[in-house]
Amino acid sequence: MSIAHPRQTQSFHFVRADYDAVTASASLVYRFDDGPMLIETIRFADATLPIPHGRELALAAALRLLHLIAGISYYKAAVPEHIVVEGDALDRDLATLMDTIYLHGLGEFAHRNGLDLRERIRFPHDNQAPANASNIGLPRHTLVPIGGGKDSLVTLELLRAAHEPMTATWVGQSPLIAACVERSGLPNSTSTGRFRRCCSR
Repeated sequence: MSIAHPRQTQSFHFVRADYDAVTASASLVYRFDDGPMLIETIRFADATLPIPHGRELALAAALRLLHLIAGISYYKAAVPEHIVVEGDALDRDLATLMDTIYLHGLGEFAHRNGLDLRERIRFPHDNQAPANASNIGLPRHTLVPIGGGKDSLVTLELLRAAHEPMTATWVGQSPLIAACVERSGLPNSTSTGRFRRCCSR
């Protein structure tokens, strides 16, 4: 089975997200229309095993956010008119957050390609859907993704100015990004901020 030409694609599906506590890895599954499953695997090098008791709901909520946000890399390959979230429906606040992340996150992409994404990026939601996991007493902390460009560095400095406790994270083994994170001066960023990402069909 092959993937249709991007211009012929009608829908982008968030199929499911699973976490394997044995390997400390997340599997994020997507597809276009009825095409093949696109599976992205993220391995967390420094994850605590097993999952601490009482944090299962928080992990599930974080996994769902990761699934939704990471999907932007796939969605922009075709920017179809319909977004489908399989399984549990999103609540209104989460759907609105995803609309904002995708619309603004793809702003430069849309401008360069002459696209108006305002009528395409509409995450479905159910007004009756329960909200994400409630506060479980963890300290406030922000995870800052570093890509080596100005956007992530501006984000880091804005959070630093707001005295926000944070940890840097990045994808892959780029020496440039590693050096950038080291220069940021964030504690333990070079050891706790790493995870590996790969994808397959």
